[in-house]
Amino acid sequence: MFFFHFVKNFKKCINSKHLAARYNADADFALHARMIPALAFVPVQDLDAAFQELSDNSPPEQQRLLDWLEDN
Repeated sequence: MFFFHFVKNFKKCINSKHLAARYNADADFALHARMIPALAFVPVQDLDAAFQELSDNSPPEQQRLLDWLEDN
């Protein structure tokens, strides 16, 4: 149940940061964006490394989404 609400709020974040058009039009951007909620399935001991790797390999515009995740 938690994951459903997390993804719902994440999609609200994409809309509030005016990234929905890019998410819908750019497959690479959307792929990287979908990796953010997938962090919920990473074992806790690997989470910091996975987050850092995702941050290092994501498009610069996606940093706002990663910032949202850190803040929430």
